[in-house]
Amino acid sequence: RGTPSSRLDGTQNYTVSVTDGAFLDSAIIGNPNEAISGLSLTGDSDPPQAPEADSVSIDELGTSISIDVGEPLDPSSAPPVSAFEVTINGVVAAIGDVVVAPGGGSVVTLTGIDPPIPGGADVQVTYTPPESGGLTDAGGNPVPGFTSGAGSNDSTQEDDTRPEITITVDADDTSN
Repeated sequence: RGTPSSRLDGTQNYTVSVTDGAFLDSAIIGNPNEAISGLSLTGDSDPPQAPEADSVSIDELGTSISIDVGEPLDPSSAPPVSAFEVTINGVVAAIGDVVVAPGGGSVVTLTGIDPPIPGGADVQVTYTPPESGGLTDAGGNPVPGFTSGAGSNDSTQEDDTRPEITITVDADDTSN
């Protein structure tokens, strides 16, 4: 297994050559490899697509939202919480943290959603890339902004939102 000494530029093509005996196989004997040349690598210069609703899901407790952007992300590219907005039935909810899947996974998780999302609620997630420090894929390409509904709401929480009652009294009405 070889690891580049610096991040590869997604807009460049690279040619890799491995000299005879540079690696040993995993067999007990440890046979050396034969030389390999002309292996071509092409960088990833295509940004991820905005996620679809079926790639956004809510956990059973209603406190986490997972967004699958469809390709591996740079785990160090977690943007600030302020880059996201979650609305539950039209009301903005608080977000505790943004977690980009470790190991370069494709899922971003918003945790600590408050109030918890009830089952059946209309949920919208908006991501607005910040000027710097936004989500990027493993190739360093920025994830575009998006607004998406939740395709899967697995929350078992009940909606305990109390209705708002407004009483208006006309001060000029003397009939009462």
